[in-house]
Amino acid sequence: MPLGHTAKVRSGEIADLRDYALLSLRAWRSAESAVEIDYDVVGAEERPNPYYARKLEEAQSRLASLKAMKAEEAALHARETHTRAHGAWSEWTREKKVRRKRTGDMKKLKAWKPPTRDLTELKDFMREELETALAHEALDTDPPKPSRVAARKHIAPALEQAKRDVAYYQRKVEEEESRVARDNEHLRALIASFGE
Repeated sequence: MPLGHTAKVRSGEIADLRDYALLSLRAWRSAESAVEIDYDVVGAEERPNPYYARKLEEAQSRLASLKAMKAEEAALHARETHTRAHGAWSEWTREKKVRRKRTGDMKKLKAWKPPTRDLTELKDFMREELETALAHEALDTDPPKPSRVAARKHIAPALEQAKRDVAYYQRKVEEEESRVARDNEHLRALIASFGE
């Protein structure tokens, strides 16, 4: 089965080496950086992916709102943080009990007699899968139950995390802009190599 860019050559939609080279460059870039490509665009220059810029704006907004928080807002934020954390913890606990019940049917499986000899292998397979699931389940550790004291102390770590996020996304935006500049330079050089 031909890939997107080679399918266009096989169908005759692309007959020019330049266009094939441009599509191949896009496919090659996507393979090296797991970027989805648009096979309908032939000679367009790359633009920075807006993901990191959007995440940077979110982090900057979060940092600004944490810095501007007054004492009563901080108390409300602590209550909301505790409520969310406690809800997540309660859901984790409920789900873990349900998973253990579902995978705890080992006694039933051991007592089950397969109707034919051929299905004995199925029983062995089922037993191995359940044992693996139970072993994995045993490795799961419960998250600590959220405390109100920790929630009140949440502002300082949240502020530090927001600062780290801003720095991280600033670096990622710069890397993305650098990547796009490099890729566009390759694209222009490739186009120039065909005498255009």
